[in-house]
Amino acid sequence: MTDVPMIDVRKSSVRTIVRTVTAFAVVVLTAAVLTRPARAADVTFEGQTVRMIIGLKAGGGTDLQARLVGPFLAKNLPGNPRMLYVNMPGDDGVMALNYGVLQTKPDGLTIVAASASNLNPSVLKAEQTKYDANNLSYVGGIAPAGTLIVIRKDALSRLHDKSKPPVVVADVDGFRSGVMMAAWGALYLDWNLRWVFGYPGTNDMVMAVQRGEADLTGTASLANIGNMVESGQVQPLAQIGVFGDGKITPRQAFPDVPLITELLEGKMDAEGLEAFRNWVPGNQIGKWFTLPPNTPPAILAAYRAAFDKASADPDFIRLARQQIDPDFSMTSGKDLEEIAHVLANASPKSQAFMNGIYEKIAALRSGSSAAK
Repeated sequence: MTDVPMIDVRKSSVRTIVRTVTAFAVVVLTAAVLTRPARAADVTFEGQTVRMIIGLKAGGGTDLQARLVGPFLAKNLPGNPRMLYVNMPGDDGVMALNYGVLQTKPDGLTIVAASASNLNPSVLKAEQTKYDANNLSYVGGIAPAGTLIVIRKDALSRLHDKSKPPVVVADVDGFRSGVMMAAWGALYLDWNLRWVFGYPGTNDMVMAVQRGEADLTGTASLANIGNMVESGQVQPLAQIGVFGDGKITPRQAFPDVPLITELLEGKMDAEGLEAFRNWVPGNQIGKWFTLPPNTPPAILAAYRAAFDKASADPDFIRLARQQIDPDFSMTSGKDLEEIAHVLANASPKSQAFMNGIYEKIAALRSGSSAAK
């Protein structure tokens, strides 16, 4: 900061003092103007095209929600840019985030749409992950309405009877937060489960249950499972719940489905409980949007302001209730950033425990005794 000039009032006239102080004020104000950071109002995307890189295949939940948010984001960004959607499936969304970090400029013309599993602490520390969750420029997200695991009713009798064939869990890669509820059930509730990996996305997992090639899976989308629940083909087994007012409660559409926290109460050892408490925040993340690291603050501010305006748009709310879930909610960029930093900085002890769970899931796929 510019030093205040020293004035000996005993030897200076009032006029001299006023001239000196005025000159100093001009210097300070000029410096403030010259160093004032660019504001969101200074940013415009007029005549430009923003690419939205979607980390999963077309037609899935991430794709649907990205294409729902995109037009409203463009509508509220300064200059109303065109939005171009590019699906880049691979490693359950990791490939798209790697691309966004390594091969795009932080100029606001590329935004990546990702899912909750991309902030899983184990994924963040995996060799193939090239992005750092502490450094991404988070725009905002669509919080899960409260993920459920559903089970075919004809498989219920096998859930607690290990003399019968295991209940088959449809999963992408073992890191999906919803299906992770089943892993806690296998560890602490003695559920009789076997995993099948390799499904491209949520729609495929739900279809596997509907066709009978799998018995159990997880989703937050009522649109995906509503008809199967109504017909009695499946029933919800447990739910993560919805966080609000400092507590987790059942989602409105499923008030009688037990929370996974309730099912596990009193059944976990201290080590498992610590890991579980670090796992819970990640379940407040659904689909989310980020700009590359080092995006200028003014551009990030413009995106966050546009996202907040989109979230409050009556047309967006109407469509989101129709296409996502009546219980949908939005996560601000600031809140998303805070949750992501918690997950990125999970303790080594907690992470080692979670890694052990993933090993057990892999063993449950093959039926190995290591799962026990």
